[in-house]
Amino acid sequence: MMGTLVWSVYIRMIRPVYSPEANHGKRASSEERNQEEANQDQEREEGCQAREETEQIKKRQALFEQGCLLEQDDAKINLRKAAASYREAADLGHIEAQLAMARLCLLGKGVQQDAAEAADWYRMAAEQGHVEAQFNLGEMYSLGRGVEQSYEVAAQWYSRAADNGMLDAQIRLSLLEKRR
Repeated sequence: MMGTLVWSVYIRMIRPVYSPEANHGKRASSEERNQEEANQDQEREEGCQAREETEQIKKRQALFEQGCLLEQDDAKINLRKAAASYREAADLGHIEAQLAMARLCLLGKGVQQDAAEAADWYRMAAEQGHVEAQFNLGEMYSLGRGVEQSYEVAAQWYSRAADNGMLDAQIRLSLLEKRR
């Protein structure tokens, strides 16, 4: 009998016995259950969105890398394929692909040479904070290449690049200020 009592106490210590008092006499109201379900639905939705964003990042990076590999071969067909890969990645917001598209448009490699389109690609990357794109866009405005020449707008882009630590932009900015 003593062994049974010890065993009973041992079981109760490991596995608590259900009692309504353990829940302090409270039961979840339907409003609380609905809120809990809504929270779980929101968490699931956020998880799905995060997975979709991750997949998009992987896709645009893969497209960019494919463009890099294709561009290494200077054959015209591969340059066109590289430009197509860069364009798709750039359209998805890949900054380096936007920069690559600007370069290809300036040089006419894989795409028709178009300085105005190059300026658009540089602008997209520059607005996202890419220092080299900010500097290059300043150059385009300074020279009037693909855009209407404007030393004022050039100074704005050089200033952004300079603020981000680019020494060449600081030099160009000081040269522009001497012109004024």
